[in-house]
Amino acid sequence: MDLKKKLNSLDIFAISSGAMISSGIFILPGLAYAKTGAGVFLSYGIAGIVALIGLLDIVELATAMPKAGGDYYFITRSMGPLIGTLAGVLSYSALILKTSFAIFGAAEICHILSGINVLYFSFFFCIIFTFINIKGIKEASGFQVFLVLALLIIMLMFILRGTGMISIANFTPLSTGGFSSIFRTAGFVFISYGGLLKAASVAEEVKNPKKNIPPGLLLSIVVVSVLYTLITCILVGVMKPYTLAGSLTPIADASRVLFGNIGYIIIIIASFFAFFTTANAGIMAASRYPFALARDGLFPGFLMNVSKKTHTPILTISVTGVFIFASLFLDLETLVKAASAVVLASYALSAAAVIILHESRVHAYKPSFKVPFYPFIQIGAIIIFGILAVEMGRGTPKIIFAVMGAALIIYLLYGSRKYKKDYALLYIVEKVVNRKLTSQDLETELLEIIHIRDDVTKDRVDHILQEAEIIDLAEFLTHDEFFHFISDRIRNSGCDAVNISELLMEREKESSTVITPFVAVPHLVLPGKGFFKLLIIRSREGIHFSDEYRKVKAIFMPLGTFDERNTHLRTLTAIAQIIQQSDFEKKWSGARNADELRSLLLSSSRKRQKGSKG
Repeated sequence: MDLKKKLNSLDIFAISSGAMISSGIFILPGLAYAKTGAGVFLSYGIAGIVALIGLLDIVELATAMPKAGGDYYFITRSMGPLIGTLAGVLSYSALILKTSFAIFGAAEICHILSGINVLYFSFFFCIIFTFINIKGIKEASGFQVFLVLALLIIMLMFILRGTGMISIANFTPLSTGGFSSIFRTAGFVFISYGGLLKAASVAEEVKNPKKNIPPGLLLSIVVVSVLYTLITCILVGVMKPYTLAGSLTPIADASRVLFGNIGYIIIIIASFFAFFTTANAGIMAASRYPFALARDGLFPGFLMNVSKKTHTPILTISVTGVFIFASLFLDLETLVKAASAVVLASYALSAAAVIILHESRVHAYKPSFKVPFYPFIQIGAIIIFGILAVEMGRGTPKIIFAVMGAALIIYLLYGSRKYKKDYALLYIVEKVVNRKLTSQDLETELLEIIHIRDDVTKDRVDHILQEAEIIDLAEFLTHDEFFHFISDRIRNSGCDAVNISELLMEREKESSTVITPFVAVPHLVLPGKGFFKLLIIRSREGIHFSDEYRKVKAIFMPLGTFDERNTHLRTLTAIAQIIQQSDFEKKWSGARNADELRSLLLSSSRKRQKGSKG
């Protein structure tokens, strides 16, 4: 069942930003400063640039496949159900762990103020956020927008106040361990940008994803990167080195210096908002993973039930809330370290997914945003995130291996028997072994996604292309041989084959139907009523139409009676738009079979004719 589209670019910005702004800036700067010194603000800036590189792949994938489950969906469609299940379950677990950490942070603040046990507040917050998300994603995202905007205003006040009180002397020396320690610390603080994956998991619920996803996500990483860098710069400039290095509440401590006790209280409130935004975004995003796994048949089907009233996956939201509360009984260091390693691995796998989808030449993979400098950005991202994941993953908590084991068991016992769809890696293997391993499942699925994304209403020509006979010729033919061959192929179509052959040759003598050296459109209006047929022919060696056009390789042949003249004209118009695309000849020649030729034509951009539905 599909989810309702309600989110805009501001919602995406708020979900992504709210997922990042929490412990990464309210707790981590003091620990990071102890590792590298005054250059900690550069570490945050470098980590932001690295996160932006990884985000580019996420944006490309999300605009091509705006589906629930985010990186799980991308990875499954590129690398297959086994790796997809492992990635989906791990990402789900990482979001649960990160969300439980945020809820613990909010509960801890309440504990400090009231003395009441942390678990009581945690239980209360889990119920609140579960209810908000069950109520509806627009309601949840609206709450998120309010919290994030309030938080950004408070952070801006902190920056404006602190800028005039910076002591330049605090930046000497810039680093206690040289520039290498600044880069190492960038890896340490990278988890601060881990919330970017959360927004991708709700891409299916975004209105006009081509328009709203790129600015929402890209603006989020830019704003948060600048925010982190400026705030850490101010922390270094206004706090005593020994105070900052030992602080677990650096912004609150700095606010006491900048604003006095009132500032301390304001920042405590801001941190409370920050943990709330992370928790709200976390449960919203995490709940879409089991929903997506169930929809693919890798998890039991009852998990994909969606409320008819709120259009949200109530069961997976509720289950996620229970898991988040259960995670609060784990050691906090285990929560953070496990989540860090998984997020880094998810970025690396997303970069690999982009490479696989590009190299598979799947025609219906049509992102509206493409990462520049392919494949260098992706290769660099895999290397960078791989190194960071290894560093962060040393002594990886046993919980990760337990989760991977559970995911593998679920796949072997359940998912492997249910999931029968193609994935892009099979297309690459197909080229290597020269053996057909795929059907049209992936092309058809991605094409439907693109139609939904672009709000395309299929017209009569879509159905004609879907039903057209496609002939893939290996041998070279003259145009006379070709027309006789075509007549034989349509002998049982309700027309006189000999007559069609003669008509085609007469039509060619009157004026050539070759419109480019690569394409010919021999077409006829036939006597009778109620007949229309489109033949599509790819000649690998070419058809000799004349001395001027010796090797025509794409032939479109509409044949119809006079009463179908409107269909005839619409088909010719559609063909003209398709063949004018800059990469048509390359893709036509590179298609491996008739199925790929059909997919190429169906996925090509063209203007649909209104009022001509099939």
